[in-house]
Amino acid sequence: MELKGIHGDIVIFRIFINSFCQLSQITLAFSVFSKILKLGYEPDVIILSRLIIDLHRKRQFKEACNFYDKVAFNIYQKFLAEEHGVYIIRESKLKVVIYKYNKIIDGLWKDGKISCILALIDEIHDRNERADGMTYTSLVVALCKEGYVDMAIGLVRKMREKGIVPDEHAYTSLMNGLWKVNRFNDAQEIFQDFLTKGYRVSVHTYTVMINDLCKRDLLDEALNLWSMMKDNGCMPHAETFKVMICALYEKNEIQKAKKFLQEMIIRGLYSMTS
Repeated sequence: MELKGIHGDIVIFRIFINSFCQLSQITLAFSVFSKILKLGYEPDVIILSRLIIDLHRKRQFKEACNFYDKVAFNIYQKFLAEEHGVYIIRESKLKVVIYKYNKIIDGLWKDGKISCILALIDEIHDRNERADGMTYTSLVVALCKEGYVDMAIGLVRKMREKGIVPDEHAYTSLMNGLWKVNRFNDAQEIFQDFLTKGYRVSVHTYTVMINDLCKRDLLDEALNLWSMMKDNGCMPHAETFKVMICALYEKNEIQKAKKFLQEMIIRGLYSMTS
């Protein structure tokens, strides 16, 4: 094309970079990126995002961060100012900084690099970059799964300080994490805090708590929570019934178990678990 006097524009270069990334030729993609800079073009957000995503896919997280810090950050900031902080990747509207952190957190967690995740928390705060609920929830879930429950609780407090409401997934992860390390009272406190702040509790979260109580032989507490769930207008589903029925049978509470089974049949849920 160049020998014939046809000079590429930013659209053509974007196509080349996208094609090389799809072919796993990241080196060639960055060669095209260098050419863009040499010719005096300003790479757009789509090009930068494609390169960061491809580095992430190849698990080159350090390189992705370095590329973002040294090259992409200033361009992203300009774009955010001009486009109100939103752009499109794969038909989803995502904030650039949020997308970057969420993808890297996910990759670090899959690689078991929890220390890097903790460093990333500090980086988010040091940069004064506003992470969204998805970012914080990703961190809370990762910390709980790795046993860093106290750090996860501290992170939820930071969420509140920044005016970000923890979602049900974050709370459920905290409760499960506390159960795993035998901190039942703390798990109950987290759950009560969730309720008193008026957050909507789904049947899934209730089922998790009821199941944990049954495993701990705290059957009365499980029955009380069952009543609370129904009083709050959250109807148990088939799995919730199954948990209670099995726990009652194991404790030889046959008549109570039969009542739950009858209710389950009346509500048409029996066939789902039979």
